[in-house]
Amino acid sequence: MVTAECPEVAVADAAALAAARRYAVLQPFVVDKEPLFRAMMHLVEEAGVTPARVVELGVGTGGFLEAVARAGVWPQAGLVGADLEAARLVVAHESLAALDRPVTLCGGVNALDAGDPFYRVTVPPGSADVVVMAQFEHYAPSDPGSALARRLTREGRAWCTKAALRRLAWSRLRPGGWLFVIDDYAAEDADQQARWDRAWDAHVARELSGEPVRQAWHARGLGAAVLRGRGYHPGRPLDERLALAARARRRRRHRDGEEVQRWSEAMDDFRALAGDGGCGLVPHPATASHPQFFLLWARRPAGRASGSVAGNPEGSGA
Repeated sequence: MVTAECPEVAVADAAALAAARRYAVLQPFVVDKEPLFRAMMHLVEEAGVTPARVVELGVGTGGFLEAVARAGVWPQAGLVGADLEAARLVVAHESLAALDRPVTLCGGVNALDAGDPFYRVTVPPGSADVVVMAQFEHYAPSDPGSALARRLTREGRAWCTKAALRRLAWSRLRPGGWLFVIDDYAAEDADQQARWDRAWDAHVARELSGEPVRQAWHARGLGAAVLRGRGYHPGRPLDERLALAARARRRRRHRDGEEVQRWSEAMDDFRALAGDGGCGLVPHPATASHPQFFLLWARRPAGRASGSVAGNPEGSGA
């Protein structure tokens, strides 16, 4: 059973809905988050925690909540997903409705705005045992003076920094609760970044040219013409497919307003939240193809109550 708290969940234009369905098919091939989802579940279970409420911010098409439901873990937990994009929530609703697991989806919430009432109403302070952000915080500026922060300010859009977003999520945890973030991060130097980019481009070109993605595409009735239109087909020379993947990576960053942070800087922020012993980093096991993807986690001390965080005045804008 899937409950929609906001009417926006059921409203999406046809073009956006078609794009969301294509995204849902391609995403598991491009970014295989399943190993990191399993790592999250293992960390929680190993600690002997039985979550009562699991929240995903930026739930998208529902990948993590679907993984939890399919794995059969945390059967008593209330699952909550929130996103701003109505089309992706419709796809999440379709996927999760087929599973025998109660899920609440919240639409029309802008979780990038530190002052958004979503944080006060849907997820009150100290109410969640697990908060997840999977490929979500890269939509938040890395610092108040970054290129993305300046762009969002020019466009008149509300925003908060990654640090402020993490603190908002952290404040929603009960004592003993877990914050999990899966995302791609920047390397420590230009040479390492170039190696990571080449490895990623090769992975994308290989996966989107392969037979498994074509079979998944056809199974959803999406048609081969769209894939061919993207330029990823086995008959095209590899160097052309690599160049296509590199252009797509750069274009996506600009089009979608993505900004990555060095993984070491992100870990410094997690240590500031939870201390050296209360946080950690799990690299994606497929280091050859996903070298920039990490799971970062922090756990709130069991004896410390969660306070409300109103946001960092230096880390937000409108």
